[in-house]
Amino acid sequence: MDSGKIKKLALLGGLLVVTFVGYKTFLTPEPVVATSVEPVVEQVEYVEVLMASADIPMGAQLNSDLVSWVPWPKESLLPTLITNAEEDRPQAMEEFENANARARYAIFEGEPIIDAKVVLAGDKGVLASLISPGMRAVTTRISVETAAGGFIQPGDRVDVILTEQFDLQRNTQSSNQSSGIVRDEVHISNILFENVQVLAIDQTYATDPEGEPYVIGSSATFELSPADTVLLQEAQSSGELSLTLRGINSSRSIVASKAKKSVYKQEVTPPDLVVYRSGQPQRVAIRGQ
Repeated sequence: MDSGKIKKLALLGGLLVVTFVGYKTFLTPEPVVATSVEPVVEQVEYVEVLMASADIPMGAQLNSDLVSWVPWPKESLLPTLITNAEEDRPQAMEEFENANARARYAIFEGEPIIDAKVVLAGDKGVLASLISPGMRAVTTRISVETAAGGFIQPGDRVDVILTEQFDLQRNTQSSNQSSGIVRDEVHISNILFENVQVLAIDQTYATDPEGEPYVIGSSATFELSPADTVLLQEAQSSGELSLTLRGINSSRSIVASKAKKSVYKQEVTPPDLVVYRSGQPQRVAIRGQ
């Protein structure tokens, strides 16, 4: 075979190889390069809002143990919220403590503090703002011994107990003795009101000769209906009032006391006591003071 034919065959073979490689390359898709996409993080701007850090009973004084600054999304900020921004009220917590601010309503943990829920000591009608519609505030004398040891605070609920003193008369006459009347003092206690809300507690302190402080007197202000306020004043002059503190759960489940029939507006004969002498029952009369 001459050299010319060999060159032609070599050229033809080269063209076939190039054509095949090109065709193969055309059919083969280019590899897809995976690219990592950074997640888009939305930048949320926060501002600190004054919020209750614990449950605050109605009438309780606001302090750093009950309120604190908590981050709050700025985009959901309401005009009534108190913030520590420079253009708002960064000293609000100190203002409330210095002004002896109190909760107008019960405020629960995690609830924002707003001015509508706060009463300042210098405001007019501070106590009036704490009274429910149709109710009255009435104050009576109490003592530490008759007020659960002094642990009752504004916003608590109590039962009011009336203790009265009666004179018990009994005849000591027997077959071998001359007649005689013996008088004994008897104290009878009854619950006058149940589930009464305490609006305020005031105690007066003094010091004894050794310099130790002690309570010389105190008063309690209750929220009662108009009829109950009259009954309380009547009961106060008839005996000694004492308070029993109710638990939180029982306070929420029982409706506050309503006006009860006053036994002080009419002549009432105290009940007789039955005394057994020699196995025989005998009724003795109890006479009021």
